[in-house]
Amino acid sequence: MPNELCKPLPWDTEFFGRRIARYCGDAFTEETAAAVLDWCRREKVDCLYVLLTDACSVAMARRLGFIEADTRVTLARDNPAPGAARVRSAEPSDVPALRSIARHGHHDGRFYHDPHFPASICDAFYETWIERSCQGWADRVLVTPESGPPAGYITCHVAPNGEGSIGLVAVDQNHRANGFGGTLIAGALAYFHERGARRVRVVTQERNQHGKRLYERHGFTIESTATYFHAWPGDMLPGDLQ
Repeated sequence: MPNELCKPLPWDTEFFGRRIARYCGDAFTEETAAAVLDWCRREKVDCLYVLLTDACSVAMARRLGFIEADTRVTLARDNPAPGAARVRSAEPSDVPALRSIARHGHHDGRFYHDPHFPASICDAFYETWIERSCQGWADRVLVTPESGPPAGYITCHVAPNGEGSIGLVAVDQNHRANGFGGTLIAGALAYFHERGARRVRVVTQERNQHGKRLYERHGFTIESTATYFHAWPGDMLPGDLQ
């Protein structure tokens, strides 16, 4: 069973220097928890990402002492409309500035709320993420303003089924009252309209209330919520399930 429910994550493992895997199941019962944690110990998994939606599974994770790192909020909207998009595509010369923005732009993310991940490592994680997004991880990276050094970025992805999704969004800490967040979202929606996407999704954190309200002002509504846990089997005792 654990081989079907748990998936090793090579990139996370390489980046953080710890063996990391993801729980792929929908429910987390006492029986499942025992089997999965035993698998983690056999496979020397340091950290297991666990994303849960139902109340009983969430209660089980809390009982086991998993770190409650994030409440993930998924928002969606249909029929992205074209509009005046005061953005441009990122260029290779933008990468140093984008890395600098990323260093300070994602502190609501779950890694910052798990003491096993030092803040400096979390900063580097997002710096690497935006750089690789510019190198092809994302279908398009948009920045604003249209000329000069970028003050913010948004990454766009289009799935094979044509559905769009927004990945990373960040605005430089010195420009957060200038409306650049809304400009980036409008630019992304225009891009998805050009690509023929009929639906767009974005994931943010419950603690990021400003971000949630910003998406809602652009026509997004909450589709689902889920709780993100980090399980560290090495911190748990064999009797923790008793």
